[in-house]
Amino acid sequence: MGRSRTAAPAKVVRGSLEQRQTSKLAEQRLQSVIELAADCYWEQDADHRFTLYRPCGAPDPYLEKLVGQTSWEFSPEPPEGGWDKHRATLDAHAPFRDVLHCVPSATDGDRYIRFSGQPVFDARKNFKGYPG
Repeated sequence: MGRSRTAAPAKVVRGSLEQRQTSKLAEQRLQSVIELAADCYWEQDADHRFTLYRPCGAPDPYLEKLVGQTSWEFSPEPPEGGWDKHRATLDAHAPFRDVLHCVPSATDGDRYIRFSGQPVFDARKNFKGYPG
């Protein structure tokens, strides 16, 4: 008796605010690491379609076109070993490094970009896609 019933919920709210602040700080740190380590950040869904392209610096109009496409749709020229080999890696949900993509441009000629990715799984171990 004499204890307030609102003390526990107030503590829970404080915890949620702290979690949001911690999450925001973690996101800022991740963005900082991305900017130091790569030219862009991207994500693919479970069907291997790019869902996000975030440049580190000025946007690249050719790379913005990759959202909604698979690697083999975006870059018709196959990497070393071919698209079948890369698709097998993706279907096995294995990490990959430095897969070369050719980005054709009518004005700038062909450009070559290397992509690396790590598979992501949810709490039930369902494959969710790749970030890189």
